[in-house]
Amino acid sequence: MSGTSCQQHPEYGYQMVSVVPGLLDVAETIQQHHERIDGRGYPLGLSGREIRLEARIVAVCDSWAAMLADRPYHMALRPDEACDELRNGRNSQFDRDVVDAFLGLHQRELLGDLRRLAEREPVRLLP
Repeated sequence: MSGTSCQQHPEYGYQMVSVVPGLLDVAETIQQHHERIDGRGYPLGLSGREIRLEARIVAVCDSWAAMLADRPYHMALRPDEACDELRNGRNSQFDRDVVDAFLGLHQRELLGDLRRLAEREPVRLLP
């Protein structure tokens, strides 16, 4: 497997989820969520409709969440700036129709508030 360890997470996610019976579609979505419409993504170099629709949707949602969060390498963008980034990535990084649908939901204020979600108590799975 090539690429940086950061670029390997879609493949690692695929490997973990693909062994669960009945979740191969989910595993493939995880594997493909960093593919790009123009074919310059990873790990498989898929392009356009070769990329599962679910993965194209996750790519936009994942990018939106990343842009709105403070990261060690950048400060959070304002929602209007993140909208511009999504628009600028249509037909290269992102599927145009997915971006347009996502921005339509944002415009109608139908997206959840990520900051409020981040403030919730994490779910405890183990005692």
